[in-house]
This record gives sequence, C-alpha cells and structure tokens, in this order.
Amino acid sequence: MTSKSRPQRKRKQPEQFSPLRPAEEKELVQALSGSLRRIPANGNISEDDVDENDSKEGYEEEEEEDDEEQKGDDYEIKWRGTQQEVTVTEFNQQSGPTKTLTSSKKVKKFFELIFSKKIWNHICFQTNLYAQQLIQDNPDPEWKELTVPELKAWIGCLIVMGLIKLPNIKMYWDSTWKVALVANRFTRDRFLSIKKYLHLADNQSLDDHQGSNPDRIKKIRPLLNLLVGNFKTNYQPGRYLTADEDICKFKGRHHLKQYLRAKIIKWGYKIWKLCDAATAYVLELDVYGGKKSENSSPYDAVMNLMTDYLDKHHVVVMDNYFTSVPLFTDLLERDTYACGTLRVNRKYLPREFKGKKNMNPGDSCYWQQDNFVATLWQDKRTVRFLSTCCAPEGDDTVVRRRNSSDQQRLTCPPVVKIYTQYMGGVDRSDRMVRTYSVSRKSKKWWYRLFYYLLDTSLANSFILYQLSRNHDELSELNYLKQLALALIETKSQEEKVQPRPQRKNKKLASPPRMTAGNHWPKNTKKQQQCQQCARSGKKKRRSTYICKACNVHLCVDSCFELYHTRR
Repeated sequence: MTSKSRPQRKRKQPEQFSPLRPAEEKELVQALSGSLRRIPANGNISEDDVDENDSKEGYEEEEEEDDEEQKGDDYEIKWRGTQQEVTVTEFNQQSGPTKTLTSSKKVKKFFELIFSKKIWNHICFQTNLYAQQLIQDNPDPEWKELTVPELKAWIGCLIVMGLIKLPNIKMYWDSTWKVALVANRFTRDRFLSIKKYLHLADNQSLDDHQGSNPDRIKKIRPLLNLLVGNFKTNYQPGRYLTADEDICKFKGRHHLKQYLRAKIIKWGYKIWKLCDAATAYVLELDVYGGKKSENSSPYDAVMNLMTDYLDKHHVVVMDNYFTSVPLFTDLLERDTYACGTLRVNRKYLPREFKGKKNMNPGDSCYWQQDNFVATLWQDKRTVRFLSTCCAPEGDDTVVRRRNSSDQQRLTCPPVVKIYTQYMGGVDRSDRMVRTYSVSRKSKKWWYRLFYYLLDTSLANSFILYQLSRNHDELSELNYLKQLALALIETKSQEEKVQPRPQRKNKKLASPPRMTAGNHWPKNTKKQQQCQQCARSGKKKRRSTYICKACNVHLCVDSCFELYHTRR
C-alpha cells in the first residue's frame, strides 16, 4: 500500500523592510507627539491624572511643571580642571562613652546601659498582655506571668545557645546532648512557653492606628526606638562616620524580604546602618520599609540616619550605592562633609568623568568646584570618587601586592586614603554581630529582627566595655560568657527565676525488712514461692516458712538472712 505524498508547504517569504523617508518620519513624530501623553520625569503616573478625554490644558500643566523642575534644579555644578581651596571646619567635639563605670561594676552593668530597665519592663508587660489576649480564646493553665529576673535569665540562655550551637532548640534538654547551664535553669516547656508568648507591641493598639501608609515593622518598632535612643545616649562618635547597608537573614515569606547580590547573606531584611568609623559602634539603624516608606531611597536613608549628627562637622564615608551629588550638596549645606566611591551613571558629573582613561596604576585626574572634588584614580581598574572633605591632591601612598611576593607602592589622592581607612565601620560591626549570633529559625517574621537587635546590643555593650579604662581587657567570647552567667543567675528577692525540680535524696530510708524488729521464721505448713529466690532470679523454690514481721515466704537455709540484710 503506497502512502500519498504530501505537497510541500511554501514558506512565507519575509517582506523587505524599507526605512521611512525623512519627510514621512517627521510627519509620524508630529502625529505621535500630538496624540500621546507626556510621562513625568519621575515616572509616576496616577490613574486619576488624565481621563479618556484628555484635555489640552492638562497636558500644558504637566509641561509647565516639568519646565519649573528644570529651572529649579540646584544641583548643577560647573566643574573645572584647576585646583581650588577646600574649606573644612575642624571637629572639636569629644568622642567616646558618655558614662564611666567603676571597676566594681561587672559586664552585666555594661549590657544594662543598652538594655535598660525601661526595655526589660516593656518586654515583660507586652509579653504578659499578649499571653492574656491569647489565653482568653485558648486557655493555657501552665502559663504564669513573666517577671524581669526570669526574662533576664531567658536572654542569658539565648546567649549560651549562640555560643553552643545545636541544630534544634529541644536538644538543649535532650538526655544525650543536654547543656546543663540551660537545662538546670529552665524546663523545656517553660522556655518554649516564654518564646511562644514573647511580644514587643500591643496588637490592638497597632490595628487602631493603621493609616494610608502603615508602618510595616510596627511589631518591632517600639523596641527599635528604645534601643536606638540608648545607643545615642551612651556614646559620642568621633569625626568620621560610616553609612552602609546590612542584611538581617530571613528566608520566610514577607513583603520586606530583599535580595542583595553583593552580600554574603543574600536573602533577608535590608538594614540601614550608621556606625562610628573608629570603633564600629552602631549609632543609628533602621529597617527598609518598602518603596513608599520614608527611607526608601539611598538619599533619604542617609539623611534620616544623620538627623542627630548634622551641623557638627562630621565626615560621612559611604560606598557607591549612596554617593550622589544631591546628597553631598544637602549634607554640605548642613556643615557635614562626605566622601565615597561613585557610580558612573550618576547625574551632574563632568562629561570627561564618565569616559575611559588610559592611565597607569597610581595616576589620577580630578575636576573641582569649591569643596566638590570628582576624582579618577587608577588601581587595578579605574575607581571613581566624590568628596567634599579633602583637597584633590596630596602625597599619600598605598601598597599593592601584584604577585605573591612583590609589593608596589602607588601614589593616591587623599580621598583614597580616607575611604580605605574609615569605610570598614559597618563591616566590622556586622562581623561582631554574626560571630556569636543568638538568631534562630522561627515561624514569626519579626523574630529574626528581634534577634538582630539583641546581637547589635551585645556588640555595642562589648565596645563600651572595651573602651572602659577601669576594667581588664576581655575578648568578645569571654565577655559573652561572663554576661550569660550573670544574667542566668539573676534572682529576685521573692522567688527564684526557675524553681529546680526536687531531687530524690541519695540516702534512701531503709525498707521495713531491714530494720530491727520481730524477724523470726514461723512454719505455716503451707508452701508458697520464696520471695528472695524470685528477687535474685534463681531457680524458684517453694517454702513453708514465713517471716513473722514481714509476712513473706522465705527459704530458711540461706534466703532468710539475705532477704533481711541486702538491698
């Protein structure tokens, strides 16, 4: 049987494209410009801006606003290639801890400078309130109110868990893997019960204050505000500050979760951070709250972080994510200087600044206008800087290792030296926070942020201890060990933090068969199994004799004595 051959399909020939003639292209552009809406410069178009019957008047208003925006642009800079004088006011303020503790004060007192009495009481009150609200619907007869001493011991156990890592929290009470320091202070159920009801804000009051732009971290905001206030109160920073972003690890579902490709931890909550560059002490931090929040852009983030440190002649060092001409201009108007690396696509830069330069390692070129200095410096690759705090040229040098043994000394502008020396403040703070972190997995989205704030508080209190002249030097590990012991042993005058279970006395009372009495054999003429033979596992024998006092059958020849003398 022969199959019918299918006719071959003719391929559709592509139509040849012929470009428009200049006259036709001009007519098309004019037609489109008259019919399409104009998009604002910021790219935000509201659905209610223009109806279907868009009038010409509305279009003209948009055009006028755009013209005013262009005329009112105050960030244009006339860059020049000649050197000018850079005016920088001296920094005359003292820096360091604001409170001095005597040598009799232990590590616990340094931590309580950050975690103050007000914070302890706040957490206890909110936890007990939240427990009452839940127990109304789901009764929990085993719950008892949380006290401040018990909360301190609970935090101390969290520190121990950060030093001794186990994959599951219940393993700290396991018979094989038990950590006595935790298990002897809390029962497992009590520890997990405190974790279950732990709370930092009243849910009912939060629901009543929801507006058009609600706070997305309202669960953690009260504690964050109290801690940041204590951060600022207990430390006065030096001249150089570091502004950078950090990430709080979180892989659950939440609309604030971010992906930061350049960070070691990729997924989590983005944290804006301001640190003292010399000591890595955290002065201010905030959580990124989304595009509609007050700290959505890098410009807003830095200005909010610097609110309490403007007009004091500080120098803020930042990376290319934050650096921009508008930010540096507004900081300079508030007597605050800045420097940082710069991205090539930023606005208001000289045209030559964006092009590639054929320079040898160590070469540099700059453009300047008053305090603004845009610098190109050739390292292994071209690095761009923007500064308002230093001159464009100097005699500074840096050492670069080209091979395994060869070192090369390169000349560099002053901005490179400042950036290299003071940019690592936030990075050192991140290392201290994560080395012995108390953070653990949790189903609640804000628990990770609570652990992050606790880790930051521990790091700041350790820095305060290091800067104390009245105390011996300790490593971070030894400091946390002493602090954990001090918190776990905290007791109130009324009761212990966690009553230990009553243990049986090792010296048990002697049984009645071994006490003095009328232990005499008696023949009953009725045979039953010998109790001593049954206890020792020997061949079961039957006997007619019993003990008058114990009223049990025993073999007279050997079992009678063993039964009354051996345990």
